[in-house]
Amino acid sequence: MSTGAWHNARERGSHLGIRILLATLNALGHTAARLLMRVVVFYFYLTSPAVRRASAAYRRRIQAHLPNPSAVHTGFRGGLRHYMDFADCSLERFWLWQDKTERFAFSEEGEAEVKALLQAGKGCLLIGAHVGSFDALRAFAREYRVPVTALMYLENAQKYNDMLRRINPAADLNIVHMGDGAIGDMLTLGRRIENGEIVALLADRFFPGRENRTVHAPFLGDVAPFPANPWLLAKALQCPVALFACVRTGMRTYRSIIHFVGPQIEIERAQRQQALGAYAAQYAAFLERVLQRTPYQWFNFYDFWSEHEHPTH
Repeated sequence: MSTGAWHNARERGSHLGIRILLATLNALGHTAARLLMRVVVFYFYLTSPAVRRASAAYRRRIQAHLPNPSAVHTGFRGGLRHYMDFADCSLERFWLWQDKTERFAFSEEGEAEVKALLQAGKGCLLIGAHVGSFDALRAFAREYRVPVTALMYLENAQKYNDMLRRINPAADLNIVHMGDGAIGDMLTLGRRIENGEIVALLADRFFPGRENRTVHAPFLGDVAPFPANPWLLAKALQCPVALFACVRTGMRTYRSIIHFVGPQIEIERAQRQQALGAYAAQYAAFLERVLQRTPYQWFNFYDFWSEHEHPTH
């Protein structure tokens, strides 16, 4: 996105457009809604030069880290595919928020440690990114009959989130708003984890309205800034932590990829920055591995590697 940070981007679209898309999805099915979405995506992609530039820059980076570079196109066609993958995940998000998970196929890998925790009645902190569909976490949690508390920044794309709340009023009962100057009630979060629940957040973007710490880590061939606050939260909660991504592998088909970090985060005061850097590097390496498998599912459409694109700068 242009010199403003992602959260300041002007929303595009309308309540009417979203209602039409949702009505098409529910009345005519996924295929008809996806055809309609293609028209919308093509228009927005043509009229969004900042998105095209950010997408092209990312695709050049990921292409250099693929065993088969031809799997990603760096031209116009690749950019349109990148935007369409984002649209597909967004479209299917409607059904996920309606709890229509029976229309999807889900699979998992790396879930052994987290599964054992949940089955033993213990909770954990799951840290994800804007890769694939984080909303598919709802299906993962439902399999183990575990509630999820999601820490989110809700002010961005307000029209979209308002519509999601109308679709399923109960869907956001466990959402903690991160944009109000606090990361949430620590006692409440800790209690939910102690009760065997999942607390989840995305750790690849900074959030306005609160103090942000920055930590740097290698990511796709360059050093990128990451927020340190998620790791400080994990340290404060003293709970098991895992990295999580749910990528779209086909129409209404998703795969959860989990990497268990440890039973708790260890950050000594004397070596805080080094420890934060090590956790951020582990997180960045996890994202690289996921993106090498699903290169078009990176959904940060701004210059991620430029600190000036982040809201703290």
